[in-house]
Amino acid sequence: MLAALATISLTVCLGPTDADPAGCTAREHNQCDHGEQAAVIRGAVSEEQLQMLAHLAERVKLNGPAHLVRQTRNFGDNAKNNGGHNVTYLHESVQARETQLLWQLALAADATMPQWGIAKKFQDPSWKKASRPMPTLRCLEAMDYFPGDRVEDIEDSLGWHNDGSTIYTIAIGLTSAGIDYDGGDLQVRTPGSEVQTVSDLQRGDMVAWRGWDIHRVRPVIRGQRQVIVAEWWLGPPASKGDTRPGDTLQIVRNTLQVGKHSGILNRMLAYFAMQTGDQQELAKAAEAANRAVELDPTDAKSHRILGMIKQSQGKIEDAVSAFSKSLKIDPTDSSSHVTVGLFLLDRGEVDAAENHAKQALLHAPEMSRALLLMGFVNKHRNDMKAAAKSFRAVLKIDPKNKVAYKQIGECLFHLGVSALASGDEDTAEKRLGQAIKIKSNPKLSEAHRALGTLFANKGDLQAAEKNLLQALKLSSAGPGAVASYEALAIVLKKKGDDKGSRESLRIARKLATSG
Repeated sequence: MLAALATISLTVCLGPTDADPAGCTAREHNQCDHGEQAAVIRGAVSEEQLQMLAHLAERVKLNGPAHLVRQTRNFGDNAKNNGGHNVTYLHESVQARETQLLWQLALAADATMPQWGIAKKFQDPSWKKASRPMPTLRCLEAMDYFPGDRVEDIEDSLGWHNDGSTIYTIAIGLTSAGIDYDGGDLQVRTPGSEVQTVSDLQRGDMVAWRGWDIHRVRPVIRGQRQVIVAEWWLGPPASKGDTRPGDTLQIVRNTLQVGKHSGILNRMLAYFAMQTGDQQELAKAAEAANRAVELDPTDAKSHRILGMIKQSQGKIEDAVSAFSKSLKIDPTDSSSHVTVGLFLLDRGEVDAAENHAKQALLHAPEMSRALLLMGFVNKHRNDMKAAAKSFRAVLKIDPKNKVAYKQIGECLFHLGVSALASGDEDTAEKRLGQAIKIKSNPKLSEAHRALGTLFANKGDLQAAEKNLLQALKLSSAGPGAVASYEALAIVLKKKGDDKGSRESLRIARKLATSG
């Protein structure tokens, strides 16, 4: 491939030289902007090349598969407040000439950023000798950014995010800032550096960054911002019909060969290694997470993943410490609020757990885990009505949530028993009747016994016997079974079944003495 690229003409910055310590050998020095995070090359793509890429985008938009054309995406920090953008995936239709151009641009960007040092690694003979993978095109996208319905409500067109194990991301302007659109600034940041803002991207300009560097697009407030974005990585080339292939443990490991000082890549390695469930990989995950935290102590996600790993290792105090550090950096991290809240609740610190539940729900009102935590908090306070309300809210979001379903059954049992104790037999019958319909209810046997007692008090001996027998079917040993047999003896006595009553009492006494 590299030989074929020599046929493409580009004016690029080649990096520092004796003639130009700033690193620009382009005909005009202002063709290059030297930022610490991203490479900006003015006029990198000729009009002919731009038209080639634009025609490719138009062909796919007109004739491409529906799932690859004008798909709305919205992600990154505070996604709910972001405008998003439309994306059309082009790599299914890309030809060799276009691929070669995009690779040449990636190399040109690398040459302007000597601190990256990526290309020289896989161009070194030792790379190939070690059978390491060569870069391939991960994806090629045509992106269209428009103003939102209410521009004042939009925080970003695309929130802060990274491109994972992509080694190079390049964005080529098809439209010009200040002419075709206003806003839409591209921002890139790395740990310990100032945010680099590209606010004047013109048609034919190119911006490139390492995929693991954090970046975002600010709101477009007028017109239409159009860019072609290509990503190169050390994974397999994008398959036809695919949108954007995902990261894997092995691909992240490949990428760390050229980006070992990236906290985000180390965090990704930790996450994927943890997901394997293998104990050896879990130990490696812990090492990677610790490296990620050391490389970027301000990254809340790295602390959170370290907490998850420590939790998996049974190191609860270390886990709580890691999650707490995550929350100091990012108090909006609902997931960490829930995890810390559950730990605190297990310790009996109910008020502190409730505070974390409230914070989690403040930032993620429909987060099922946060609603579960609030339900458990209310349950610990014996407020079964409020607990059941929280668990029902979980089922509205996640109808198949077994934990919530089970907990509702237990809450209904306690509400029924409480009503029965206060003499409200109608409410007790209703709640206990609801409780026995939930077969996963851990209090199912007790609910049937309570119903048996209730029906016996009301004189419905047949219903009483039926429920007590069901209670014994579910639990035939232990103190609960003793109580069920004793209650059944009374019911059978009232029905005139003296023999059955005596037998039930005999079993109850036997269970009581053997227990």
